[in-house]
Amino acid sequence: KGLNFVPCPRAPPILDIIASFEHGLSSIEQNRASEVKSAIINLLLRHRFIQNPNLDHSDMTALRNLKAENERMITKADKGNVAVVIDRSTYIEKMNNLWTTPPIAPCALILQIIHEKHYDLYFSTMQGNPKKKNFPD
Repeated sequence: KGLNFVPCPRAPPILDIIASFEHGLSSIEQNRASEVKSAIINLLLRHRFIQNPNLDHSDMTALRNLKAENERMITKADKGNVAVVIDRSTYIEKMNNLWTTPPIAPCALILQIIHEKHYDLYFSTMQGNPKKKNFPD
């Protein structure tokens, strides 16, 4: 289903809803704000929230099992909207390799190859081919 998929919560976040209304009612006079707040609380507590789950029972148990496992981890792939399930030890090993290997400067390598090609081309047109010189990195 992808990383943008969010399963429905079991119960709505009533406390978060009340807190956001309290923040919005801070600019209204206190008596009116308390009346609105109590009306909202009564409405939220009286209403029965019936949600249709957007995951099958088997999908939900599979998701719970994947979350419970400590040997595997779920992470985002480098490209695309894809989730990857990978062994935790493999992931840690790859990340340590990335941190310990020094960065490669491709410009210096390319520059050295260009110098060598230019040197070879220049001296191949001359009589005799002198020894190659070592170019600095």
